[in-house]
Formats: sequence, structure tokens, C-alpha cells
Amino acid sequence: MSKKNLVIVESPAKAKTIEKILGKDFEVKASFGHIRDLPQRKLGVDPENNFEPEYQVSADKKKVIAELKSAAKNCENIYLAPDPDREGEAIAWHLYEILKKQSKAEFKRVTFNEITKSAIKTAFEKAHEVDMNRVDAQQARRILDRLVGYKVSPLLWKRNARSAGRVQTVALRLICEREKAILAFTPEEYWSLQADIKNQTEDAKSFISKLDKIDGKKPIIGNAERSSEILSELEGSQFRVKDIESKDRQKRPAPPFITSTLQQAASSNMRFSPSRTMSLAQKLYEGRDLGSEGTAGLITYMRTDSVAIAKEAQDAAIDFVNNIYGSEFSPDTPNFYKSKNKAQGGHEAIRPTDVTRTPKKMAPYLNDDELKLYTLIWKRFVASQMVPALYRQDSITFLPENVGFSHEYLFKITGSVLIFDGFMKVYNFSDDGSKEGDSKDVILPQLTKGEICDLLELIPKQHFTEPPPRFSEATLVKELEANGVGRPSTYASIIRTIQDREYVVKDKGRLNPSDKGMESCDFLVATLPALFEVSFTAHMEELLDKVESGELVWTTMLADFYSGFSTWLQDAKTAGAPDKSIFAAVLDAIPEDISYQAPTGKGKSAFSDEEFVGSIRESLTEDKPLSEKQWQTLLRVLLRYETVMPALKAKAEELGFEPELQEIITKTDEEQKINAESKSTELLALLEDVTFEEPQKPVKGRRTFNEANFYKSLKTQSESGRNLTINQINALKKMVLKYQKQIDNFEAKAAELKLEIPEEAVIDPEESKEITALLKALSTITEWNAPTKRGRMTYDDKSFYESLSSNFANKGSLTPRQLAALKKSVARYKEKIPAELYPEGLEDAKGAAEEKTDVKCPKCDSPIVKKMGKRGPFYACSAFPKCKNLADSLEKFAENSED
Repeated sequence: MSKKNLVIVESPAKAKTIEKILGKDFEVKASFGHIRDLPQRKLGVDPENNFEPEYQVSADKKKVIAELKSAAKNCENIYLAPDPDREGEAIAWHLYEILKKQSKAEFKRVTFNEITKSAIKTAFEKAHEVDMNRVDAQQARRILDRLVGYKVSPLLWKRNARSAGRVQTVALRLICEREKAILAFTPEEYWSLQADIKNQTEDAKSFISKLDKIDGKKPIIGNAERSSEILSELEGSQFRVKDIESKDRQKRPAPPFITSTLQQAASSNMRFSPSRTMSLAQKLYEGRDLGSEGTAGLITYMRTDSVAIAKEAQDAAIDFVNNIYGSEFSPDTPNFYKSKNKAQGGHEAIRPTDVTRTPKKMAPYLNDDELKLYTLIWKRFVASQMVPALYRQDSITFLPENVGFSHEYLFKITGSVLIFDGFMKVYNFSDDGSKEGDSKDVILPQLTKGEICDLLELIPKQHFTEPPPRFSEATLVKELEANGVGRPSTYASIIRTIQDREYVVKDKGRLNPSDKGMESCDFLVATLPALFEVSFTAHMEELLDKVESGELVWTTMLADFYSGFSTWLQDAKTAGAPDKSIFAAVLDAIPEDISYQAPTGKGKSAFSDEEFVGSIRESLTEDKPLSEKQWQTLLRVLLRYETVMPALKAKAEELGFEPELQEIITKTDEEQKINAESKSTELLALLEDVTFEEPQKPVKGRRTFNEANFYKSLKTQSESGRNLTINQINALKKMVLKYQKQIDNFEAKAAELKLEIPEEAVIDPEESKEITALLKALSTITEWNAPTKRGRMTYDDKSFYESLSSNFANKGSLTPRQLAALKKSVARYKEKIPAELYPEGLEDAKGAAEEKTDVKCPKCDSPIVKKMGKRGPFYACSAFPKCKNLADSLEKFAENSED
């Protein structure tokens, strides 16, 4: 019987913690994140109908929704409790939209910044409706990203790049522009000068003073000659103490962490990526079973840009400081910190939910990385409610004395001594990787004003200016935040995405743009400069904030954006194409009685020269824009008829596109040469009588490759006089090798064509027998498991079995990895396979394919297993793909590799 109160959160871990807090009258379920989204394979947004989105239930969430619907049927109250941000609000709304048809319960929205008994109780007492302004802001962001990604990405595909992102491309631009600045940097020489001096007391020690000013200004010593001039002038001088200053200086504590500063500190100090930091913070937020204390979250919500702190937390921190460190370390009134104007006022900074839960007390409940992050958060928060550190800062200036100086030279030595450590009793800035924390007490010599010191040595040193450093993940987050690009919830995903797309490579902790990243960025910035301008992206973030606050209607914002975007996109599509008058002049050179070649290909791949030329004429008549791709295709088409178009090259010279035409001719000649050398026509003939494999059953999200259709398209292309590309020829060679057993006298023909035949592996009869038995066992399956999706890949057992069967039939063997996967497949279907066909000892074989070790994953504490890959054994976390920890040796796991 279902309970009266259903609570829906995002994650199972969070559900478990909250259910223990709420008790037996509440059932807490997880939605596992978003349950609906825009469709994967089409735009899913109607700009002509007020940007109406088409939401679809994610394929991997159908089972989750079915469970939620079942739990919601007889409830009186349904509490929607996803995270307290835009994404969480949108999830709550989507849940409501789906479940309201199934349940007559009263829907209520609850939000909390920490998972503790008091916070949960307060949240449920203050349950409210879903904030549609916040939902609209999330919808607007999602639709913005979809419009840009869906309509701009095709421009990149022909440049061998994957996709464009509205915000990710701006982050990439920052990295690429920094790289260009580094490459363009020219080092400039400069010199510094120090003096080793001592006072005239018998046992005095010498000390180093630095040239601080020349004629009252910062010294500029540009070369060795100028340095030598100063040295010769100062040589033999005595240094008189001109002035001694001593003053107290306070160093104030930093505010508690927000998302960006936490990511920066964790990256600088512990080498955690932003994604790793957020994953660990999520676990701390979702909570732990703390034994006798019960279950509770350990930190407040970790996606925030506000440094505000609840009064109760401030008071608790001050009491803790008084009790542990003494009243001299606590301020008379709580320390308040000012958030940036755009910060979300309803949020708090990241802090421990209970300041008395010291890192030492929490150590038994956390793994090493969780404890490191918790310690960082705890220290920073406690320190934020302590008094400043007090330093005494001393400085002594020296005036070299000599007759006939052409300039006044002033040397200086400074030092500081910590008088009272204040907040630094708990938290030094070096804890977050800051250089401020590296300062040490420097005690100056005891001198008096007017005292004379002797010069022991002048120490000149040559320097060169250095280029700006490449971004680290921490400094990129700082740059994004400073420019108003992205928000707390997006920093980690932005940086992860540009690395996943191989636009950026992390090397020695620095982000280097790849060649593909530089090319993609240059192209996008050149063709869509306004869209990927840093200031424009920041402005869009400000507009989204206005939507969230109710100051701006989301559809109005999108309409304003789309009107400009459409123009920019059209300009981008026509970039590189000549003026329409050039198109018209080229068409005029086509003879009226020209006889076009027959169309090539069928279906979507069909191409007709005559129809293409007609489409260009039609576009000119209707004044439609024409693209660079259409221009290049038109020239290629017309070059096929150059024997009957003698005026084409003359037109090219007259109108100035002769270089482009010559480039296409050269490329065509190269293709013809490659086709002749590879004997593509003869290769096609070898496959004339081959029986190709049937295409595998299409799986959602993946394209099906039909070898027979591919062969026919290549043959049609060749017969029409069109050259095959290098990629097509290589694919053709692979097909010939794959079906060699069906080709008569193959070895002789392959030798004639100079086709490299890979050495045939020696087939083990016992292994062949084993594979045959395994495939026979699977051939009895009539009801296969439904395809499953992991990340971007969809796995289909039936298609996999059919593929292995075909491979084995053609080659007579399988790779070690394929064999291991086949054994796992058979083991999965043990209950459905007749006992007499189930191979003996398969469980042992399965264990060998994935051998358990005694090592634990340093990231998630799951067991590490040994697996067999294409290049031999490797080791993986058993929680893969959720925990993406892989390495080629057990030692690598000790390094907490993220590769």
C-alpha cells in the first residue's frame, strides 16, 4: 500500500538520507536527474510558434517514470524536492507535468540548502508552488543552447569538427586567444640590481637590498650596457639609512567558498578537476550515516555564487571559535561578505552544516578525497568568522652616497613579522594554493636612521619578460566568472565538454588548444563573430537572470536573440561564396544544348548534375542566399563538362576565380592519380559477385551501415566518371579483405593489385571449437534483452551476437576482447539457454575475463577489476561507467588518474 506522502529528489543517495530524516510516513524516490528533454535527433523547438519546445521522455528514464507513477497513484501529497537551482526547478516542473495526470495528490515544491533535520523540517513547513520564472530561465537557456548547437554545428562538420556550443565555444575562444598571445609574444630584456651591504658593527651580518627607485621612479634597466653604467657609478659607494618605517597591517579572512572559488582552490591545492570537485561536493551534500548522530548532509548546496551565511551558522561558528581558540580569535560582531550583484540571493555560501563536525570527527565516514575537500570547506568557513591576522611590516630605504652621481638611486629592503595569527590559526591562504600563504616572517637588521653601511657587492641580474601562462582549469574558471560567462552549475561541464570534444588537451595541468580546437574556434569566430563574443555571451547570462527574477518574458528574450541569430547564421552560411553576379556569369557560360550525365546514387544519396544546376538558377531567380559549398560544388560539376565549355576558364580569369578553379582541377588530378594507382575500378570488380552481410537491426541513436548499398554507391560514382576519395578507397580495400573467401583466386588478384594482405593469424582449433559452441548456445535465444544505453553508446545483445557470428564466419577467429565479451553474453543468458548447450566451466572463463583484484578505487572505493582489451590487459573501476577510472596498471590508480 503506497504511503500518503511521496517525496521526489534527484539522486538515490539523497533519497536515502532524506527518507531516514523524514521517517515512516514518507516514501522518498529518485528521478535520477532530468526525466524529459528536447529530442536527440531533431531541433525540437518551433521558432515560428513562440519557441514551443517538444519534450520527450528519455529512453533510459521510462522505467523510473513508471515507478514514480505507481508510487504517486494513491498519495495525498507529492513533494517535489530536486536541487534548489534552475535545473532543479525545471526537473520539479517536468515531474509535475508527467505525474499530474496520474495522481490527484496535492503537489508541493520544497527546497533546502542543506540536508539536516532542521533544514528539512523547515523546508516542508514552507512548501510552495514551483517557481515558473526559474523554470522559464532554464527553458530559455536549454533552447538557446539547442538553437546554437543544432544550427551552427553543421558548419563545422565539413571541417572534421564535432559541434559548437554557445558557451563552450566562448571558453575555447579564451584558451585559443591566450595561445595566440603566447605564440606572438616577444621576450623583452630587463635587469634588476641588488646590493649586498652591512652596517659597520664588528659582528654584523650582511643583508640584501634591492634597487627600488631612480630619481623617484620605478627603475627601468633595459640592457646590459645600462646596467653596467649604473654599476660603475655605484661602485665603492657607502649606503646611508635614509628612512625606517614600521606599521601594522591586517590581513582579513576570505569569505566562505562559492562554486567557482571552491573549484579554483581544489584545483590549485589538490589537483582536482572542476568535475571531480563537484562530484565529491555532491556526495558531501547528499549526506552520510554518522552512526549515533543519524544521517545528515555534511555541507550546504554546492552550486552557488552567493557568499551569504545564515545567522544561525554565523553564531555557531563564533561560539565554536570562542570555545576552541579563545575569545581573542572571534570578532565582536559577525563578519559579513558582499556577494556580486548577479549572485542568487536565496542561496548561501558553501559551508559545513554543523561546524562542530570537525574534519577529525568526520574522517571515519569519508574517503581520502572527500575528507580533503571537506577539510578545505570547513577551514575556510571557520576562518571567515575569525578576526584578521596582524603583521608588522617594516621597510628600510638606503641612499648610496658619492660625489658626482648623475641620478638619485634608492635601495629598499622590506620584511613582515606575524604578530597575531588570527584566522590563520585555522586557515592559511596556502591551503587553497594561493601565493599569499607562502610569505614567511622576514626580520630586518637593527639599524638607525642616518647610519652608514658598507657596500660589499653589487649583484646585477638579467631577466626576460614572460608570455602570459596557459590557463589551468582553476584559472579558466576564474576567467569565466570574471567575464560573466556561465554560472556555478555550468563551469565544470563547460571545461569537461571542450576536453571531451578534443578541442582542448590538458598537459601538465595546463589547457592547450588542439589543432582541431584552434581551427574550429578560428572558423566560428570569423563567421559568427557577434555570437561568440565574450561580452555578448555574458549579456545573455544577464538576460537569463532577468527571466529568473521575473523582469523579462523568456519568449521575448528568445525572439530578440533569434532575429539577430538568423541573420548571423545566414551570413555564416554564405561566407566564402562569391557575389551572386559571379554565379550568374558562370551559369551563362553553360551551352544551352549541353547533355548532362545520368544521375548517380539513389534515395538520399542521389545526385543529378542537371538538377543541381537548376537549383542554383532557381535560387538566383528567387534571390535566395548561396553558400561556399554550393559554389565549390558548381565548379566541380561544370569541370566535368569542360570539353564542351571552353569559355569556363576564360570566365574564371575574367571574374577572378581562376585560382579556385585551378585548385579544384589540381585536387581532381590528384584524386584521379590515386584512383589509378589503387586501381579502384578493379577493386570494385572483385566485389561484383559477393554476398554482403545483412545490415544489423537499427538501434536508436546509431546509424546502420549497409555494405551492399555502400558498394553500389561507390560503383555508381565510379561509373559516372567521379573519382573515389581516399577514405572511400580505404573502406573499399577493407571490404575486399573482409570478403576474400568469396573471391575466386583471391591471392593472385590481390598480388596483381598490390593489395596488402595482413598476416593471417594461426587459428587455434580448440579456441575455434569453443567459439562455435558459444555462438551455438546464443543461437537458441528467442527473447533478447532490450538495448541499453551507456553514455552516448547503445548496446544491443542481439546485434552484437549477429556481428560476432558474421566475423567468425568470414575470418574463422575472434579477437581476445571479442571472445571475452562473447563469454559474458552467454553467461548473461544462462537461464534461457538449454542446459546441454551451456558450455562447461563458463563461469570460470567469465571470471578470467574480468578478474577481481584486492585494490580499491581511490575515487569511489569500489573494487578494481582486471579486463582484457585490444592492446592487452588493463584495469578499471567496477563502478564503470559511473566512475570513469581506468588505467593500464594498478600503480596508475595510486595516482588517482582521470584518464
